Amino acid sequence: MNYFSFIIIRTLMPLLWFCMWQCNGSNNWSVENLNQQNFDDNEPDMSTFTIDTAVLAKLSNDVSVEMMPKLIDAFLKELDTRFTIIADNPLAGNEEQIRIQAHSVKSCARTFGANALGELAAEIEKLAEQRSATAEPKIVHLLALLPMVKQAFVEYKTGLGQV
Repeated sequence: MNYFSFIIIRTLMPLLWFCMWQCNGSNNWSVENLNQQNFDDNEPDMSTFTIDTAVLAKLSNDVSVEMMPKLIDAFLKELDTRFTIIADNPLAGNEEQIRIQAHSVKSCARTFGANALGELAAEIEKLAEQRSATAEPKIVHLLALLPMVKQAFVEYKTGLGQV
């Protein structure tokens, strides 16, 4: 499997997870109306994703500009791992696993200035701890953010001139 196939598979994983979840009948909404869902106002807009560059500038000052691409790559790899675990575990019966993974995503995201991602992960962590079924659409939302998060960080690295 080449690198591009791997990226395509990783990008489509959230959609595949959602489709499998939908087929199991564990919710009352469908792929067709996912984009019509009225998410809470405090959730990130899925059409854009921004990074708090002030947070990254501080991190860069702490570790050096030369280390930033390596740290960003490690961050994105960590997100891949956490998102895969979340996608592979339906909420029902796996609330503790989802909570742990969301906590890790929250911490990593905030460290790297991905504030909207961190806030959504914090909300999922709280809902999973409460064993609330309302976490399911938020998990789908979280998983759908991964390609945008990756793109934003690739663009940031390009701005550093070190892709």
